[in-house]
Amino acid sequence: MTASQATNLVSVAAKELDRAVPGWHNSIDVGMLDLSESNHCIIGQLVCASGKSEATGFWPAWIHEVDLDFQGKVLRAILSSDEKNYPILQDAWVSAIADRLVNTSGDRQSDSLRHELTKA
Repeated sequence: MTASQATNLVSVAAKELDRAVPGWHNSIDVGMLDLSESNHCIIGQLVCASGKSEATGFWPAWIHEVDLDFQGKVLRAILSSDEKNYPILQDAWVSAIADRLVNTSGDRQSDSLRHELTKA
């Protein structure tokens, strides 16, 4: 997987989370982010933030609004059959979160939004 492929997967997944779980990025501790660990991946941290002590087997109501089957938009940007892809995907998630945090504070547009505006 290339960095560009990871960025594209994460961009689609992050938009899905934006739709289903507004402000999701505020619940992610990027220092603890570990896509290979169910309690520390994106969904695991969101589940734990919803009040559950462990992510495994506990899904909050909003999870069903997000496309989470194994061909789903979010899982494709989290799960990988090749462990070598986790750092690339994780970097893309950290960038997506940073873009949202900076954009939320009004300092600048996210790169993905700027790219979409340029294309239009």
